[in-house]
Amino acid sequence: DLQFDYEESRGSIVRAPLRADSGSASIFALFEQLMLGQNPNVDQVEHAKVVDTRSRTVSENGKQWLDIELTLQRGTNELDNRRLERLEIRVDPTTKLPKTMTLSILDGDLNLPADAQRKIVFEMDYPDQGPVDIYALGIPHDTKLDDRIPSDDANRALKALAAGRNDFDSYYAIVFHPAKPDQPFNALWPERVVWRRGNLVRVEKCFPVEDWSPYSEKPEGISDLAWWKEQLDKHFRLGPSVVCDGKTSYRAEYSGTIEKGQYRISAWKPLASMRKGEFLRSHHLGPESHVLPEFFAYPDVGAGPTTTVQLEPAVTPDLPRGSLLTYALTKQQPQAYHRTRYWVDGDRGYVATRMVLDQLEGPNGEGDGLSAVKSNGTGYTVEDQYSMRNFQRSPKGFWYPTLVIRESRTVDPKKPESEPKVKTRSTSFLIDFDAEMSDSFFTAKDRQVR
Repeated sequence: DLQFDYEESRGSIVRAPLRADSGSASIFALFEQLMLGQNPNVDQVEHAKVVDTRSRTVSENGKQWLDIELTLQRGTNELDNRRLERLEIRVDPTTKLPKTMTLSILDGDLNLPADAQRKIVFEMDYPDQGPVDIYALGIPHDTKLDDRIPSDDANRALKALAAGRNDFDSYYAIVFHPAKPDQPFNALWPERVVWRRGNLVRVEKCFPVEDWSPYSEKPEGISDLAWWKEQLDKHFRLGPSVVCDGKTSYRAEYSGTIEKGQYRISAWKPLASMRKGEFLRSHHLGPESHVLPEFFAYPDVGAGPTTTVQLEPAVTPDLPRGSLLTYALTKQQPQAYHRTRYWVDGDRGYVATRMVLDQLEGPNGEGDGLSAVKSNGTGYTVEDQYSMRNFQRSPKGFWYPTLVIRESRTVDPKKPESEPKVKTRSTSFLIDFDAEMSDSFFTAKDRQVR
């Protein structure tokens, strides 16, 4: 599907793919259901969760109307300011066409007091025929077309990345953050364990239950994976961090001090909701998405009305069929990276081998991000580079890294004009594709019995 947007201030028409997982897609699905005479059945509208749906027939000035009322929870992500909203849609029961749509804020957030009322009203009218295209809406035919449809080659790369991320094998992983990339696994300390099966995910933290040093000798003849499974069972308690049951993801909150594996979960807080047909994405897991190896190997890149995606050759001795996939934002977003570059391997299913995020925008639109350092007084990372290494292949044939090295260029807030410092952090993985996992793994509760 395509989306056309007329930007009058720029005098151009933007043509871009309509992402199936975009928030705007849900409002189109809602309107389509109404125009087909169906009861509205969507669980999310413009990134807000639908928590209640009601309908009634009303009469006004001798005219019958069907009023649809949806209660929305804005801010399904725990980092968002949450508020309740009401979306009212008035529909002509004869033509099935929406006539008006009113969005009202029911309670406030940090920037809007609870007693403040704000409404946005949309009025809709329809021509007798059409419109057959965007020009039929009165836009001049000589308006410049800004075409953001990816090339055929770029589309092939995007599809391959989506397939690798969505269809990756079920697995159990032990995740480490080595101080040095070449440290052996028996000299490391486990940070997380992960189970994934499709859209079902469970991430747990590793808490030692006794004073224990990981610098022990690993017997010959036992694999790193098998040895670490034994160590986790003997010396650690695993506590949930994030769980996704395929519909909603939750983050576990702990109360009190965690000592030698003793803890208590005080609450499970929703992180994000998943719409029907939607695949797992990084925002469903928050920061814990960085402990899933396939999210490094097959990053979430998608073309849309506010982005551009380009693919060009990037052949190196290590990548005879290498390509550079560049993803860029077209609209200014303060304190955001405006460009991400992925070096992908055409011989291995377009798996990403390197990723660089840069072109940082400061809070006021400055392109170097230094103003953010000056204004907030904290360190600011102006560039992130990820290098994926030591690739292995899953039973399904997907390539994945067992080591990821991150290099961040960070500006000193006390000396914002000085040369950025480089900070390095590594992540390594041990993965078991034969691990058993029941449905109960993926429920928001403490799995442990010890």
